[in-house]
Amino acid sequence: MSSEEPALLIARILRSDAFRDDPELSQALHDAYRQQPNSALTAPLRTALRAYFDQEGRLEPLRAGIPLQQDRLYFYAAPETAPQTGAEHFWAPHLTGEPSLLLHGEVSLNGQRLVPMEEHYAALCLATWLQKRGGRLEMRPAADVDPLPPGVPLILTGNRETNPWVPEGPLNAIERIAPDETHGVITVIRTLAAALASTQARP
Repeated sequence: MSSEEPALLIARILRSDAFRDDPELSQALHDAYRQQPNSALTAPLRTALRAYFDQEGRLEPLRAGIPLQQDRLYFYAAPETAPQTGAEHFWAPHLTGEPSLLLHGEVSLNGQRLVPMEEHYAALCLATWLQKRGGRLEMRPAADVDPLPPGVPLILTGNRETNPWVPEGPLNAIERIAPDETHGVITVIRTLAAALASTQARP
């Protein structure tokens, strides 16, 4: 373990959902990392760290925790885990702990911009599935994004009629576009059936 690894891990934890909106808990983690623990916050900090590694930090190779009856923060290697399923392997680029951006399509009805029901349900199912495995997903209308943000893992839903960023291709399919010098990995979902199948795949 290099000297930088614990600091990088702490930085990722502080950006997580559990810590980002809780200044007191974030400060407690800072203090524990500096070996100046706040005993009054040891129990909630211990619980929050356990929750992080059970969810958002599930794939972290390095772990941090506070043993019972102690205040000191310890770092240790992650225990051996069960092999990934086919679905987890496919969605691994979106399970890094950094948020992915889902750009959904829209249709116009009576002057209103509406998300097609199929896309809305697909996005909800995918967001729930990813969150259980430590992934984070932000959702925005595709028409509001131009250009595509550089370096961000993207998920595009819909088709050319509803989402201007979806490339031409077979409708009942999921397509993976490899990252390049400008963009991160891009996953294209063209139907709800394909989205659901992708989260149920097996090795």
